[in-house]
Amino acid sequence: MLAQTLLSQLHPDSDELIIERYIAYSGLRDKWMDQPELLALDFRADPSTLAHQTLRIRDSIITAFATRINEKVLTVEKPDEKLSIIKVEVKSPDEVFAKGFNENLVRRVNEFYIQTKTKKLQENIAILEAKVDSVRKAMEGAIYSAARASDATPNLNPTRQVKRIGPTQEAQFSAEANKAILGQLLQNLEVTKMTLLQEQPLIQLVDQPVYPLQIDKIGKGKGIVIGGFFFGFLTVLFLIAMRWYHSVMATND
Repeated sequence: MLAQTLLSQLHPDSDELIIERYIAYSGLRDKWMDQPELLALDFRADPSTLAHQTLRIRDSIITAFATRINEKVLTVEKPDEKLSIIKVEVKSPDEVFAKGFNENLVRRVNEFYIQTKTKKLQENIAILEAKVDSVRKAMEGAIYSAARASDATPNLNPTRQVKRIGPTQEAQFSAEANKAILGQLLQNLEVTKMTLLQEQPLIQLVDQPVYPLQIDKIGKGKGIVIGGFFFGFLTVLFLIAMRWYHSVMATND
């Protein structure tokens, strides 16, 4: 899912892929200057058209990015165990990437969840719709056959009505049978569609990222604590260095 998200567009009106934005703000192009096989990667190309080695490199890069994002950038949590609310948070120095990745990931996960929950019903609907079309065509064909049988013998001798009645009645019987089957299929189709509507999970976005995104800063109290520890560490390091220096000087004397 993360790999598919990386290969998505930042937003519908953008031509830039999310993975291209990630590479740009991470400065990876500069780091790849001595690796032409990485600089030449085209993430828009159809994988089936790529050479085996190129495809292997491409997939390894995408996997590495997805792993890094999952470990360092993406956070998924449930704020309240009693509620069915899931919080998806993306932390990145680039707010365009953060917003685009977050929205695309949530959309893909929602679509996948809905598709998984309703897959069987959707398959049943497709089968029923195909059967409805088939039976409807057969019924229409039978109706036209009855009409053609009647038109083919307009001035038939009354003593030879079997030539008209036989084919006509056969076509009418076929049409009536297909009509009954069609009615049952349409009923089953509507019931299945109603079941699909009932079974389809309701997913609602409670909150979406909006520019400008929130910037995480170190609080004053936290900064003082971190600064204090850092200053203490430097002080201890300085004292150790001075003690070592005096020890060396005393030895030389």
